[in-house]
Amino acid sequence: MEKSGYERYGLLGNPFRDLASETIEAIELLHVNQPFDRDIATMIEEAREKVNKSVVLMMGEHGMGKTERLMLIQSDCQKKGNFCVFRNVTSDCEGTVNSICEGIVSDYKKTKKKKLMTPKWMANVNKFTKRTKTEFEAEKAGRVIAEALNNLAPSFLLLNDLQGLKDSKEADRLNSVMNTLLNGIV
Repeated sequence: MEKSGYERYGLLGNPFRDLASETIEAIELLHVNQPFDRDIATMIEEAREKVNKSVVLMMGEHGMGKTERLMLIQSDCQKKGNFCVFRNVTSDCEGTVNSICEGIVSDYKKTKKKKLMTPKWMANVNKFTKRTKTEFEAEKAGRVIAEALNNLAPSFLLLNDLQGLKDSKEADRLNSVMNTLLNGIV
C-alpha cells in the first residue's frame, strides 16, 4: 500500500516547517511533493492554456507549506513569463489592497507587455494607490484589480496569510473586495 503525504518519503511531517519560506532563495530544491500539488499544478496549467485569470488563496495550519507553495507558483510563473503578483494579507484591508495594486504596478513594469502609453486600466490602478484613506471603496478596489488581471491574462494573484485579518470588519471589507474581483474576472 502506497503511503500518502510526507509519510511516503519516510517523514513524519513537513521537515521545513521551522524555516521561514520567505528567506529561502531556491525554494524548488526544498519542496516535498504532496498529492494536492498535482491539483494545484493542474489548476495553474488550465489557467495558462485558457489564458485565464486565477486568484489563489491558501489557508491552513502554521508550517503546512502554504507560503512555500505560493512561492513555487510565483517562481514557475516568472519562468514562463506569466503575470503574477504575490502578496501577504495584512491586518488592514486597505493596506492589503494597496499592496496588491503596488504589486500590479511593479510587476507590470517588469513584463514584456509594456506599451508606449499607459493603458487606462493601469492608470486606474495607479490612481487607486494614490487615493486618500477616506476614499476607499471595496467594490471599486475589486473592479480595479479585476480589470488589471483581465488585461494581463494569463495572470495570477497569490494571497498568503489570510489569518492576518483578525478583525471581522476588515475581513468583511476584504471579502467584499474579493467578491467583486472574482465576479469581475472573465
